[in-house]
Amino acid sequence: MAHLHVVGDTLTLLLSRAEKLQTLHSDIEVPLAHVVAVDPAHDLWPHLRGIRAPGTGIPRVLLLGTLRFKNGRDFCIAYHGKPGVIVRLRDEKYERLLIATESFDAAVALASEVDQAKA
Repeated sequence: MAHLHVVGDTLTLLLSRAEKLQTLHSDIEVPLAHVVAVDPAHDLWPHLRGIRAPGTGIPRVLLLGTLRFKNGRDFCIAYHGKPGVIVRLRDEKYERLLIATESFDAAVALASEVDQAKA
């Protein structure tokens, strides 16, 4: 499963080997200065928007990859019913990163960690 880490002034999304193949993407690094907010979510599915291209999707099970919509794109690692975090960005390739976590508590802890690192 993908992991978000704060290292210095950078937020890094580390993808597993399988996720790299399924998303056709490598790890993502974003300066903390470009992170607008990190919000925990009980379920990422209602927050998904756009059409997946490229990536992997199984309806109502998983969605991995880039979601394209009229005015931009998001990157997601989402599993139906799984909690996660929504990272809103500015001045980046993606408007948001939607990343599944093991538990809602883990999502809250990650959001708190990023907020503290930005302060």
